[in-house]
Amino acid sequence: MIKTDRIPALGMALLVLSLCSNSAAPFQLPPPPSTTPQSESAPYLLRLTTREVLVDVVATDRRDHPIRDLSVREFEIVELKEHGNKTPVGIASFRPVDATLDHSDVVPRSGGFRVSLGGDCAARSTFHYAISFHPDEVGWQGGYHEIEVRTTRPGVKLAYRPRYYVGAREAPERLPTLAEAAAALQAAACYRADLPPSIGLAVRPVATGLNDVVRFFVTVDADSLAFISVSTNNRRVQLDYGACTFDRNGRLLRYFNSAADRMLTSQEYAQAVVHGFPNLLEFPRMKDGAMMRVVARDRTTGNIGNVDLVLTSDFALQSQAISTADEQSVEKIALQQMDLRAEIYGRYSAEPYIRPPYGPLGSFGSVVPRPPDFCGDVYDLPKETMRLPNFWNLGSIGSLHATSLDVPHQNFTNTGGIPGITSGTAWLGIDYHAIFWVKNPGTYQFRLLVDDGAKLFIDDQKVIDMDGVNSGRMASGQIKLSQGEHSMHVPYIQGPPTDVGLVLAVKSPGEHGFQIFDLRTFGAPQDNSETSVPK
Repeated sequence: MIKTDRIPALGMALLVLSLCSNSAAPFQLPPPPSTTPQSESAPYLLRLTTREVLVDVVATDRRDHPIRDLSVREFEIVELKEHGNKTPVGIASFRPVDATLDHSDVVPRSGGFRVSLGGDCAARSTFHYAISFHPDEVGWQGGYHEIEVRTTRPGVKLAYRPRYYVGAREAPERLPTLAEAAAALQAAACYRADLPPSIGLAVRPVATGLNDVVRFFVTVDADSLAFISVSTNNRRVQLDYGACTFDRNGRLLRYFNSAADRMLTSQEYAQAVVHGFPNLLEFPRMKDGAMMRVVARDRTTGNIGNVDLVLTSDFALQSQAISTADEQSVEKIALQQMDLRAEIYGRYSAEPYIRPPYGPLGSFGSVVPRPPDFCGDVYDLPKETMRLPNFWNLGSIGSLHATSLDVPHQNFTNTGGIPGITSGTAWLGIDYHAIFWVKNPGTYQFRLLVDDGAKLFIDDQKVIDMDGVNSGRMASGQIKLSQGEHSMHVPYIQGPPTDVGLVLAVKSPGEHGFQIFDLRTFGAPQDNSETSVPK
């Protein structure tokens, strides 16, 4: 059902779109989008405000320690053109961002326009420089664009994504069929889009007074009107909306879709240029729904915008203090695998291959935040990637949240991949970041079981190095920790099929055995104030 409502403050008609499920059956994961060289490299997203590109840059020394005292005068940005031409551009703004001090949202949740640092988790956990510039007319054209960031200070290594994407502003030579367009919309809502988002979306919950319905204003940013084919010469809006719901564990629940097709009046277009183009979306309230991903797709250009909506209270999303029976079962399997390897390593000089059970066992994480948690950016990797890449130079395809890294060594074939992120089971990278609190100072011992490769950093100090392709191997390390807050970084790579594994265990001072490292034990105190979607 589509009906029209009017909001006096905006002075323009709004569509109330009741999104309907296209099936009474539970959602089935769509096939992954086609893999192309462009989608494999997954360029950074573009944030354009008056044609401004914002690039996040990490600077390190030869020992990979962060450099925090660079000035704007020590940076240069160059646009790479056709035929090898390079055009220097002026820096419009410059800001050092210290994640330990700056708790603002350095990455927009809407998936709009921004050249972002790796992914949301990295940008919120890593000291970096936010540098913006104004592209010329060529850099504003639809498609992929290359840039180069330089520094004049010797001995400094820069990490950044060297390309960005601008959405198309014209129809492609071949328009997709209705079936292809529907599949692309569903994949973007429940999985991921084939191209980076280029439509900026803003969202605001609306009180309904009803227990079985939720409503949200979803507004296309004014800066994005060009990407939905709206202009003074063409005021017709044709947007398809898709939405996928997830439970608190990140499992897919249901897919909904609807459409808006209307001609704006001159007054409505003038309002949209200032305030953006809003629609009021209405969904059935789902009992187990914790998060909804809403996608808007322009029917003419194929451009995508997305935004994640939390459907329940922050308090309800917090992780349970006690492990569930399923979690305890997985923990038992993981610790038994570690104990077996510790026994074997003491008896044999060579490490025999141990055939793993079939998965899925455990989880790499959920798309739904559940603090306290590891935050992990997920990356598609080129085939034959045998070592951990520099994730800062790659574009994330999504983010995961997990209270522990507890994925036992297992055969991952036919498991469906990572819900809400990718159905792939090989050539993936996950870059985990976390903050944890130590109550009892002393020497902490850690174990890391991996298939294929991973490293453990605590307070920027490398504790365990298991890089490369490892078939369910384990390594140990220790570090002395003071009382208080500490940072943890675990980059992980899953290379060739078919096995996976990532288990992090800890032996605290005075303890007799290893336990799964769980942020519910090492997490910060939480604010139990409850905020939820209004009724």
